[in-house]
Amino acid sequence: MCGRFINTNKINKLKKIFDIKQNNESLEDTLSYNIAPSNNVNIIINNAYLQIEKAEWGIKYKIPSNFREKQNQQYKTFINARLETITDKILFKESFFKKRCLIPANGWYEWAIIKEKKIPYFIEVSSQETIYFAGIWKFSNFKLSQKKNFSIITKTANQLIYDIHHRMPVILTYSEAMQFMEENKEIYLKKNFISIIEKDLNFYPVSKYVNSPMNDSNICIKPITIKKYGHDISTNV
Repeated sequence: MCGRFINTNKINKLKKIFDIKQNNESLEDTLSYNIAPSNNVNIIINNAYLQIEKAEWGIKYKIPSNFREKQNQQYKTFINARLETITDKILFKESFFKKRCLIPANGWYEWAIIKEKKIPYFIEVSSQETIYFAGIWKFSNFKLSQKKNFSIITKTANQLIYDIHHRMPVILTYSEAMQFMEENKEIYLKKNFISIIEKDLNFYPVSKYVNSPMNDSNICIKPITIKKYGHDISTNV
C-alpha cells in the first residue's frame, strides 16, 4: 500500500511542467514531508484540460446501516485502489475510466518488519526527483459541494523493494503521466504495468520521527543506520 508520501513541488512548478494556464489565486501549495490520509493535497485532473485542484486523500464509501459494525461508523475510507482489480470494483471503475488524476510526489514511506520491529523506509527515484502517482478521484458529495477525494493506485512491488513492502504505488514519469491522463487511453495501465523508472528506485531506513503525522520537516527523510543480521545497513534491506 501507500500510506505516507512527500511532495515538495510548488504549484508554479507544476503549471510549467504541464503547461497549465489555470489562474486560481485561492489555491495554495500543499508541500509536506509527511502527507497522511485525510490531508488535503494538490492533484492534477483532466477536466477537458489539465488543471490543479485540492483534494482530500481517501475516497469515502458510505456503509449501509445494516452492515455497520459500529453505529457511528458511517463511512469507510479507501486511500489506495488495487490496479489488478480496479475495473472490477463498482466504487473505482467509473473513476478509472473518467476521473483519473496525478498525485505529484518526491517519494513515499513504507514500514519493513525487521527483528519483529517496524522500521520506516523512505523510497525515492534519484534524490527526491519528482514523480507522479497514478490516481482516481470522486466528488465527496456532488449534491452538496465540489469537494474531491482521491485514492492512489497501487500494484505488486518490484523486486527492489518487495522485502520492505509487497505493494507499491503506481509511479509514472512525465511522459507516462500524460498518456495515463489522455481520455482515449482507457487501458493504458495494464494490470502488469511497469514504469521505466522503477529500476531506479532508491531506499533507506529513516527514524520513527516520521511515524507521527504531526512531524513535518526534512528530518523525516534523514537516513539512519540500523542493524540487521549483525551488520549496519543504511541504503538496502
